[in-house]
Amino acid sequence: MKTVWVNFDHQLNQIYKKNSRALPETLILAVSGGLDSMVLLHSFLKIASSKKIVVAYYHHGPSDHPEQLKFRDQSLRFVKDAVLRLKTETGQKLRPVVFEAAQSSQKLISENDMRRARTAFFDKMVAKHQGIVLTAHHSDDWLETVLLKMIRGVGPDKMFSFRERTEKVFRPFMTFPKSELLQYAKAQKINWLEDPSNAQSFYLRNWLRNEWLPQLEKRSSRGSYRFSQSLHRLAEAFQPHSTFSLVFARNAHASGLDRRWFNTLSPSEKSRALALFLNEHNVREFSSGQIKEIIKRLDKNQKELTFTILNRKWVINALQIVLELS
Repeated sequence: MKTVWVNFDHQLNQIYKKNSRALPETLILAVSGGLDSMVLLHSFLKIASSKKIVVAYYHHGPSDHPEQLKFRDQSLRFVKDAVLRLKTETGQKLRPVVFEAAQSSQKLISENDMRRARTAFFDKMVAKHQGIVLTAHHSDDWLETVLLKMIRGVGPDKMFSFRERTEKVFRPFMTFPKSELLQYAKAQKINWLEDPSNAQSFYLRNWLRNEWLPQLEKRSSRGSYRFSQSLHRLAEAFQPHSTFSLVFARNAHASGLDRRWFNTLSPSEKSRALALFLNEHNVREFSSGQIKEIIKRLDKNQKELTFTILNRKWVINALQIVLELS
C-alpha cells in the first residue's frame, strides 16, 4: 500500500532534507503521547524511510495527584501500543520501530526537575544509540520559551539558545505553528492524549499559553505572531557572529558559497551567511525581506538557477552560489 503524502509532509520533508546530511543514522523520537509528538511519530515514519527509528518515552514518576499519575501510566501504555501498531509498512518495506522507556523513582515537583530528568534520559539514549533526539517543539513553544527566559532575566546568549538544531537535538517543527499540527493530526486521523495539567495555569508556561497570549491576541489581532516575528529578528541579530564563518566551494572565495554547506544551515544561520556574503561583495544595504526572498529561491530543489536581487546576479548550481554584478 502506497503512503499518501500531503502538503505538510512535503514541507517537513524539505526541512528534513536540508538537515539530513548532518543527522546520524538513528533518529530518537521523543514521544509523550500528546498531539505534537504523535504528529512527529507519524510524519517521520513517512519521510525518514532510510533511518533507524527509536521511540523514547519518559515517565515522570509518582505524583501527589492521582489524576496526573493515572495519566502518566496511561500515556506510557498508549505510546507503547502505538509503536507496536506502527511496526508496519513504510514506503515499500516493513520496518520495525524500537521502543525505549524509563521512569523516575522520585517525585518530580518543579518544571526544572522534570526537564532535568528528561534531559538525562535522552542523553543516555543518544549515547546508547549514537543518534540524535527529535522533539516536537513548534513555533508556539519557541515563543513561550523565549518569554519565560525574558521573565527570568537571562541575557541574549541564553534567551535565544532554543534553536532548531544542536549537537544532540533536532526540532523539525520549529517553523510550524501548533494550529498546523492540529490540522494535520485531524486530517490524518492521528490519536493522541491530552495532559490534564495543560489546562491548569499553575505553571508559568501554562499561564502564558492559556491566559497571557490569548489576552494579547484579543487586544491586538495577530499580536502574538508579530511579537514572535520581532523576537525572531532579535534572535538573528544576537547570534554570536565571531564563531560563524563562511564555507566556500573548493575552499576558494572566487568559487562562491558552498551550496551543500549552505543547505545544512538553520534559517537564522542562512540569514547570517547571506548577510556576511553580501558584505564581502560590498552590498551593505538590504532588508530582512530581501534576505528571506533570496533564501526562498535558494531553497528550491533546482540544480541550476539564476536570478537578480539587490542589483546582483545570483548564479547557482549544485555545488556553489556565485554573486555577480548585474
